[in-house]
Amino acid sequence: MIASGAEYVVQKDPEATKNHQGMNCAVNNAQVRMYAKQGNPMCPVASFKKYMAKRNLECNAFFERSRDSFRDEDETWYQNKPLGKNTLDQMMSRLSRMANLSQIYTNHCIRATAITTLSDAGFKTRHIVTVSGHCNEASVRSYVSNTTTVQKRQMSEAWSDLTTKMTGNAEPQTSSGLNDSFDNALCLSLSQTEKVIQSIVEFESELDKKPSNQGV
Repeated sequence: MIASGAEYVVQKDPEATKNHQGMNCAVNNAQVRMYAKQGNPMCPVASFKKYMAKRNLECNAFFERSRDSFRDEDETWYQNKPLGKNTLDQMMSRLSRMANLSQIYTNHCIRATAITTLSDAGFKTRHIVTVSGHCNEASVRSYVSNTTTVQKRQMSEAWSDLTTKMTGNAEPQTSSGLNDSFDNALCLSLSQTEKVIQSIVEFESELDKKPSNQGV
């Protein structure tokens, strides 16, 4: 299909998955689109079209077992046999071993990576569920509960900026994570910081000297 000059693929027939079995989900498969990436050798639509062109038309299964040997110009690359469930389930694990990757990935890793990539790119959870197939935002949050490396670094820089202001050793760097009111409230000099710490130590010392109430 083509919309606004861009080619895309949609899923025509719904399928039952663990994400929405027995549920009345608002996800409309016709609205979940895979758009072409022009000029990219890894264009998903181009790959999909080539796979469909090389399938064995006598086989009703979408995933077919490949022939033992074939050439690029051959009309058909696949047999009239569906690809087995176990073969599909173990596909990413097998590819991980063949490529000598640092860890063994599963098919589910592809799903998790896709969701976290969208989240890291700034897409909101309510928008991600429209393409992930989940019925609620809570399911998606389990994939993006952790912060990214970039976010961890930004938070570290924010703390570092605050520490620099408190010690007064250098001009503070502006951080996007700190607003003016927050800066002014926590910007203490070194002597002020030492006084606060000393007060806390003295208070705790006084508490240690008091006898604890028994039977309370």
